[in-house]
Amino acid sequence: MYPNLRFHHVDDEYIRSCFRDAYADFDLLHDHPLTLECLPLQHHTMRAQPIINWAFLHRATRHYRIQMSNHLAIAQYVRLAELPREVLVGWFAHELGHVVDYHRRTAAGLLQFVIGYVLFPGFRAGAERRADIYAIEQGFGEALMATKLYILEKSDLPNMYKDRIRRYYLSPTELEDMLYGESPKRVHF
Repeated sequence: MYPNLRFHHVDDEYIRSCFRDAYADFDLLHDHPLTLECLPLQHHTMRAQPIINWAFLHRATRHYRIQMSNHLAIAQYVRLAELPREVLVGWFAHELGHVVDYHRRTAAGLLQFVIGYVLFPGFRAGAERRADIYAIEQGFGEALMATKLYILEKSDLPNMYKDRIRRYYLSPTELEDMLYGESPKRVHF
């Protein structure tokens, strides 16, 4: 169905299906190899990255990956395979929004992105908000809202994690404004 989509250590068909649902609407990415992989990430639930190889130098041939955590420290708070479908699809759509952001950058632009993301909180907030906006543009606004409300109101994730979500990501109120009447231009980066 999607010849450039790969799964690595993702055996759960529900997770694969939710990822395919999100990926299907990101046509821009279908020509690029993309791998969803499950790893023991200690400090992330999910993260998107370009793969550093020779193809990295050219946008047209670049490869990407989205990593999701199976680390016990994360799994005690949230098990991805147990999330409601809309929540998981929204989470994947956000990560795919990051991939769209990476795809639009040159190799030098990606290196600048990494430096900005790591060193400057304002830059990080802009990057997270852009990922949300790209997901909204692909029709995942309702799913993003479900994801944010789940993380902030229903999950048992630590308050430190929730505070990071509040600090760097679109708030449910901002998202609601974007979906039901306000222009994305009002969102400040």
